[in-house]
Amino acid sequence: MKIQKRFREQNEKMKSNALTNIEAFNKNICVDCGNRVDYNIMNFCPCCQNQLKTECSSCHHKTVKGLSYCSNCGKNINN
Repeated sequence: MKIQKRFREQNEKMKSNALTNIEAFNKNICVDCGNRVDYNIMNFCPCCQNQLKTECSSCHHKTVKGLSYCSNCGKNINN
């Protein structure tokens, strides 16, 4: 039980971290559930339905959700 609780606590901390989103992308895992996903073809995780990518309002390129800037044009995504 303690291990599960610690895992959940660590997982909650990692969800809000931009570096974690990049690591999850590099490892092809969902940030929410840890399931293997393919960021190239998937927009949502098939297990937990977490949104994996978001569209830039400036260039309409899909980039990893949770990042502050677009990976294509460099504009701020949060605006």
